[in-house]
Amino acid sequence: RVPAAFQLVAASNPCRCGFLGSRVRSCTCGAGDLARHRSRLSGPLRDRFDLVVEMGDGREESLTGRGGRPSAATGENLAARITRARTLLDGRDEPPAHWGLARRVRAHGLETSALGVLEAARGPLGLSLRGILRTCRVARTVAALAGRLTVTAVDVREALQYRHEALGGWGAAEG
Repeated sequence: RVPAAFQLVAASNPCRCGFLGSRVRSCTCGAGDLARHRSRLSGPLRDRFDLVVEMGDGREESLTGRGGRPSAATGENLAARITRARTLLDGRDEPPAHWGLARRVRAHGLETSALGVLEAARGPLGLSLRGILRTCRVARTVAALAGRLTVTAVDVREALQYRHEALGGWGAAEG
């Protein structure tokens, strides 16, 4: 269980044919096809997704059970980490909307090095103000899952990896 007033989980093919980035079959889409496929969801809508994770096509996974399903020990470890994260995040509400950006970002408990990583990524990834704050929230969750109250540069880097901008839009690396 993840506490949320609303939770949206969505899935999308990386391209029209579904084989962009596949090691099994070549993608048949051209540059125009990729651009049209990625433009189906507007930028403002994509900006509201906190986590974007590329899953792969599953064709390379073993059918013998290795590398497939997580063990019970892994599930118990994840449950313990989530419980610990909830404890760390309790009582840490979002800052009021009238606060300035710098003050709102600082309220997430980012270390100076973490702020530097976020500032360096802001321009190249074209992060909006909403995107910056959502990245801060995800980084704070990453830190809490690791049992830390402060957000480190490593946490921000991991959070940025979940942004759709870091994936070059929505799909895998082109080629």
